[in-house]
Amino acid sequence: MLEGYNVPFRFKRKQPYKNLKGMYVNLTYYPNTETIAGINVEVMNVVRIRTS
Repeated sequence: MLEGYNVPFRFKRKQPYKNLKGMYVNLTYYPNTETIAGINVEVMNVVRIRTS
């Protein structure tokens, strides 16, 4: 979960990511809108995660 965001996110990665709990990260993402069961839902498609 990301602080300050109420939007679900997706990150496609074949390898599992290490635990990022409590770390500061920089996200590169593209906002997207999907229709699920007739309802438009905003989704963040994350393309890169970098720790800082």
